[in-house]
Amino acid sequence: MKADLTGDGIPESIQIDESAAAEPRTGDEPTIRVFSGKTGEMIWSLPVNVVHGGWNNVYLYRDGGKSFLMTWKPAMYQGAADYQWKIFSLTEDGKEKILASDFFDFDLNNLKKSDAERLRSFAERLNRYLKKAQLLISTQEGILRIGVRDVAVKGRSEHYDPSEELAEMKK
Repeated sequence: MKADLTGDGIPESIQIDESAAAEPRTGDEPTIRVFSGKTGEMIWSLPVNVVHGGWNNVYLYRDGGKSFLMTWKPAMYQGAADYQWKIFSLTEDGKEKILASDFFDFDLNNLKKSDAERLRSFAERLNRYLKKAQLLISTQEGILRIGVRDVAVKGRSEHYDPSEELAEMKK
């Protein structure tokens, strides 16, 4: 897949290594790579795999005729959650230029009154961006999905449903 992620008018090449995602050797293998449209050199990479610590979601986000990468990582370990997403372009030397981002940390074992409302707000903002995003790779819940070939309903955008976490917060 190609997209101009540096904004220089020359599309970068985005490559996904499905074998590294499905059967990681160390968990640190770069699963998704971006190669410069100018030089052909790798300028960015990210390990994404089915091992719990490697669960991640990567999208191509388009807005106003411009292309960006988007990552969404909802990580939870024994009730402690670290949810984060960001949308960014790249410089030619691989640095991320963040367009938008958000994070939300909470602990289901030690909730605050504001956590449920903050989670709703976080989910609403994330879902607004996901509507304009095209899935590149996801390993959430240990299930490998690559692009639109694995989206259940063609043309349907990704969506985050916080109902499970909200139900836990009500207990």
